[in-house]
This record gives sequence, C-alpha cells and structure tokens, in this order.
Amino acid sequence: TPCEHSFPTRRSSDLADIALCGREGYSAFIDTGCTQEICAPHIPRSLRLMVHKYKKAKTLKLGTKGSRARVNAYCFIPVKIKGVSETIRCDIANVSYDVVIGRTFMRRHRGVIELEPDHLAFRDIEGSAPRPTKRAQRKQVHTSVWRHPAPPFSD
Repeated sequence: TPCEHSFPTRRSSDLADIALCGREGYSAFIDTGCTQEICAPHIPRSLRLMVHKYKKAKTLKLGTKGSRARVNAYCFIPVKIKGVSETIRCDIANVSYDVVIGRTFMRRHRGVIELEPDHLAFRDIEGSAPRPTKRAQRKQVHTSVWRHPAPPFSD
C-alpha cells in the first residue's frame, strides 16, 4: 500500500515539495491531465542548467478550450519528490509553479493522490526500478520466446 511512503503535501493535494539538482525549497504542481513535465523559465537560469532549443516550436495545449502556448526550449533536471529520484526532461513555459509534474511521471512511478487528508504517494521509491514501459514489456516477451524455442514436432 502507498501509506508507508506517503507524506502530507504543503498546501493541497496538487502541490508537493520537490528538490531540484539537490536543492530543497521548490514546489511542484501535480497535474494528472498534463502529458509532460514543465518548468518555469527561472528554474534553468537559477540552477544554471543547459537549455536545449527546439528546431521548431511545439504547441502546448492548455485546459481552457482554444488556449495554446508555444514551447521553444527544454532542459533536463534531476528531481527528488517524495523519495523518488529521476532526471526528467522539462519543457520550459510560463507557468505559475516551479515545476509541473504530469501523468507520465506519475504513471512511471505509480503515483497516487489521496484526498481527505491530502497525500501524495509513490509506490516506487528511491532505489527501486520504475515500472517498465509497454515497449520494454513487449521486447521482453519477444526475446523470451526465442530463449525457449518450441520442442520439435514429433511424428
């Protein structure tokens, strides 16, 4: 169960304390409707991270119908949130939080948001491997078939 690894969040079930590049004091917005991780423009500057430019700007679709933003760059940030450590790729966009953690990260680490009381928990904790992707699972099944070939036909 996630109870043994859950911690109360600061203000609500959507916000969590996060360490970026080993530095505490940042906040992450947990957005289960977001398919990527996003950081505010001040994060790569303050942490002196390398910023990578897209050849062609990406469109960031927002929750309000018809709302869109352009993303021109991304960076890689080592994060630690609730005992889970990983270097994530963050698109850089004007957001109100330091980092937005999307459902991709939450699924990979089996994240759970509990309400009343507000808790954010991860079933995968530091030192454990994240759940394999579907592609990795298919590859594993495919290679296991070749390791154990079918017995020869008998007459």
